Amino acid sequence: MLIFLSHGPLQGLRAINLMRRLYNKARLKKCGTRIVYVTVDINPESDEGFILDSVSEMMDELYSRQVSKDTKRSLLLTTP
Repeated sequence: MLIFLSHGPLQGLRAINLMRRLYNKARLKKCGTRIVYVTVDINPESDEGFILDSVSEMMDELYSRQVSKDTKRSLLLTTP
């Protein structure tokens, strides 16, 4: 099986948090699924690809947390 992903805010394996994304990726890999990134040339088998993939996952998590904070703040400001 082949899965195409794109890195970026809230892209790729949709999950609640970083740990869940990593868990999902490990399960897919265990089942023999090959993950191919379509927006960035990442080879997760290489050292550089491992680092780039990890940093991208952390940046996605940071973006997700920021969106959550902004949403909660907006709800508090607009709630009567």
